[in-house]
Amino acid sequence: MPMKHIPEVVMYVTFDISQIPPEITRSDDLKTYVLLQTQGESVELIESPRIALSMFIFNIIHSVCPEVVFRTNSGGRHIIYDHQPETVIHPVGVNEALSVKQDFTSHETPQNNVEINLEEIWNSISDEKEDAKILRSLEKVKGEIRKTGKTTIIGDVPLLLILCAQHLVGHNSRQIFYKRNLSKEAKRIK
Repeated sequence: MPMKHIPEVVMYVTFDISQIPPEITRSDDLKTYVLLQTQGESVELIESPRIALSMFIFNIIHSVCPEVVFRTNSGGRHIIYDHQPETVIHPVGVNEALSVKQDFTSHETPQNNVEINLEEIWNSISDEKEDAKILRSLEKVKGEIRKTGKTTIIGDVPLLLILCAQHLVGHNSRQIFYKRNLSKEAKRIK
C-alpha cells in the first residue's frame, strides 16, 4: 500500500523591512538581500509604513517563495497566498480567509493601462470588521483586473489589502505601479 503524504507544519522565515541595513540603497542590492534572507522559504512579512517598499519586497518574495503570511501591527497573521506544492498545516492563529490558492487570471478584454483605486473601493464598503471589508474589497478588485501592460494601484488603505490586490494583479500585468493618491506620482513596483 503506498504511503500517503503526511502534511507538515509550515515554518516561516520572518522578514522585517525595518531591519534592512541602511547601506542597502540600490534596488539590485535590495533584491539580493531579500533573496538571501528568504531563500525561497515560506515568509512572514512584517507590516511596515513604507508601502511602496513593502510592495517592491513582496514582488521579490512572490517570485521565489511558496507562501506569504502578513503580520499586521496589531499582531494579526494572514496568508496572502499559498502556492505550496503539498497540503500543509498552518500554525494556530494564522488566518487563511484571504489566501489565494491559485493565481487569478482575468478573462476580460485586454487594456493598455488599468488603474485600480483601492481607496475608492475601500470607502464604498460600509462599516464592517476590517477582515470582512478586505474580502469584499478584493471581490471588487477582481472585477477591475484586466490583462494589461501596466496596472496602477491607488490608495491609502490597509497594506494587507494592497498586497492582496498586488498578488491578484500580478499575473495579469507586466508592470505594477503604486501611488498613495491621485495627485501623487506613481512608483514602479514590478
